[in-house]
Amino acid sequence: MSSKGQSKIAATWSKIEKWLDENAPASLASLQPPASAEPIADLEKQLGLPLAGPGGKLPGELKESLLVHNGAKAEGSAFWGLVEGWMLLSCEGIASWWRTMAELQDGGDFNDCEAEGDGEVKSDWWNRRWIPILEGPGGDLLCIDMDPDECGTEGQVIRFLHDEPDREVCETSLESLLRKFVVDLENGDYMVTRKGSLSVRL
Repeated sequence: MSSKGQSKIAATWSKIEKWLDENAPASLASLQPPASAEPIADLEKQLGLPLAGPGGKLPGELKESLLVHNGAKAEGSAFWGLVEGWMLLSCEGIASWWRTMAELQDGGDFNDCEAEGDGEVKSDWWNRRWIPILEGPGGDLLCIDMDPDECGTEGQVIRFLHDEPDREVCETSLESLLRKFVVDLENGDYMVTRKGSLSVRL
């Protein structure tokens, strides 16, 4: 906990909210209120014990984040507007994506797909212990990896590109990902549209 009694995740979210309030109010407005106990418990149930860690609970940082914002809502089909311009997933969105990928895997859709790990991420096309947290255009995902390779760390954030074989670590943790987002905002790596939403600077 910080000196104000906040978790690191909540404190980092406070910095994000402050920047968005001052610079990108539409992106701030897209963030949903905190998740209640019911959707979090339902998500934990859907992921199950082998997937979400000891006791069938969500990774601590993810739960803390959902208790601040239960994802973001899209404003039209072209709106993404958060980390890397991607949409923050709610409890329902996480569960929906996880079910979809599990069904595709069970159906054999990935049988002929070969992925490339890097020693930190397993060379799986999809792994049931990857928990989606952000959705990009076309089915790309940022995931919390609860089943890292031998050189990786449980809880690392990885990028899943639906049509690319590389499986690589983006950040060591969700909190690290959010802290980097704050730095990128402050460094001007994002633009703000006339509607007040974020746009990734190309």
